[in-house]
Amino acid sequence: MVVEHVIEFPDWRRELAQLLEGLDVFLVGVHCELAELERRERLRGDRRVGEGRSHLEVDLIHAFGPYDLDVDTTGGVDPTLVEAVLTSWRARSGPSALTANGW
Repeated sequence: MVVEHVIEFPDWRRELAQLLEGLDVFLVGVHCELAELERRERLRGDRRVGEGRSHLEVDLIHAFGPYDLDVDTTGGVDPTLVEAVLTSWRARSGPSALTANGW
């Protein structure tokens, strides 16, 4: 199962760790350049332009815990990126970054 969710606050990350305890979790941090993020916000039409910038610069959404894998989607999502995620998922060992280090 793939779930897309922006973890906006440290408490949300802790809550997810509790809710998903005992499940096989592979946490992927999806990133892109700010200009691309803002372009996507404008195209979607259901986001307030500036929300992504706020997440990065004020909320620091990627700063309160590691990911099992980080990917950059600035150039889009192509089969190579998908294969890199699958390869990393298949090769994982140990606990998920979501539950490691006391999360």
